[in-house]
Amino acid sequence: MRSDPQILESREVWFRLLIGSWRGLAVDNPQTTRGDSASSWRRGLDAVRRGWWVVVIMALAGGIAGTFGSELQQSMYSSTAVLYVTSPTEGSTQSAYQGNLASQERVASYARLATSDTVLTHAIDKSGIGLSVSEARRELKTEVTPSTVLLSITATSPSAEQAATLVNAVAGSLSAYVSDIERPQSGGEPLARVTVVTPGQAVATRVSPHVVRNSMLGVLVGICLGVCFVVIRSRFDTTVRSGEDLRDVSEFPILGAVPSSGELSNGSNAEFSIGGGRVAESYRKLRANLGFSSVDDPPRVVMVTSATAGEGKSTTAANLAIALAESGCRTVLLDADFRRPTLVARFGLSGSIGFTDYLRGKASMRDLVQDTEVPRLSFVACGAIPPNPTELLNSERARLGIGELRELFEYVIIDSAPILAVSDSIFLIRSVDGILGVVRCGHVTTPSVKSFLNEVKSVNGVVCGIVLNDVDVSSGAAGYGYGYGYEADPEAAASASGVASG
Repeated sequence: MRSDPQILESREVWFRLLIGSWRGLAVDNPQTTRGDSASSWRRGLDAVRRGWWVVVIMALAGGIAGTFGSELQQSMYSSTAVLYVTSPTEGSTQSAYQGNLASQERVASYARLATSDTVLTHAIDKSGIGLSVSEARRELKTEVTPSTVLLSITATSPSAEQAATLVNAVAGSLSAYVSDIERPQSGGEPLARVTVVTPGQAVATRVSPHVVRNSMLGVLVGICLGVCFVVIRSRFDTTVRSGEDLRDVSEFPILGAVPSSGELSNGSNAEFSIGGGRVAESYRKLRANLGFSSVDDPPRVVMVTSATAGEGKSTTAANLAIALAESGCRTVLLDADFRRPTLVARFGLSGSIGFTDYLRGKASMRDLVQDTEVPRLSFVACGAIPPNPTELLNSERARLGIGELRELFEYVIIDSAPILAVSDSIFLIRSVDGILGVVRCGHVTTPSVKSFLNEVKSVNGVVCGIVLNDVDVSSGAAGYGYGYGYEADPEAAASASGVASG
């Protein structure tokens, strides 16, 4: 048989691939599986933590349903009679022992006789209870105590008096019937007797339904259903709630995570004085990570935008600019959101003239720069809102104006309109070094983020990274372990200030 070198080479390649695949299955995949399993557990726990109120409501609903259902059920009462089985003896120890064994052997048979038609018919006739034999049999239960000669008969009925009457009638009927069938044909004493030692009593405490047990069972079922609901819902929920949710739609790093805080409400900026707190520190971290996003050529002109409105892009742009100025860099903040400009109110400056005046050729860029209360931070307002924002931002003059700011300042931070809402920001991409995408947790969906990033990449935009906004720090939702913060000590800061001034 002729050997073809190409066939041999092909076999060798397939053999190597097979070995490599086996190694991957044996070594790599278990780690990946464990990692995915841990991630799924974390997501499940996060879903339960976020939807705790659903679990609580379902638990309360289950408890109420268990209680209400129990009250709708008919109350049942029980009564128990205890019977003692004996066999006659001749008085000797051996005879007594044999009699006891004989009695134990008879107890099981007598338990069956207690619900026989003959015994029940006689009991019903004697007591006058308006039950049929089958109905009486359903209400009775017999129990034999092992290794004893005791027989218990329990009757359960909607009435405590009826239960006691029925069980006592059956006990008496069984005792009489045993005496008849155990009496020798030649006459004399019966070979066995059944004696009622504890007659049934009418107990007013109901035995069913078990309200507490049913209520607790309803609570447990409600908790299980609530947990299943929130976990299943989280599987189909595409809302971005953590850094992990961005892993499948974004290959870009998370440069910062701004924690949820009332400090940024009502259009306020973070408190950077005297060290600041968690919010200010998150923007300092963003400033540092932005510089490391491209070590050899760090971005100097950065456009801050988002997929949709309300994600905090303007807040991020303003506080990033403050953080850069705090580090000693001359920084200018440009409001290029021609649809909803909000930065003027944050800094309490004039918005009558601004970038739109430059684009219409009515002012120079230098004349539009305003100083803010933050040292080394300048500001260029939007100006009058134009009727044609897209045409103005797509003009060559817009690119030249941003270039002028690049020459005047070390950093230019641009607040622009949401990319998926309008196309204004797309035309600014060619004038900037990088784009910072703001994603608000619990506000935007992963398809929206994916569309936003695809829009940027379609025009060859450079994405520096993602900023997670409104992060629940307690859950570690940032995706890279962000969860620390500090509060400055005013006394220590005052002491340091005194030393510095001295």
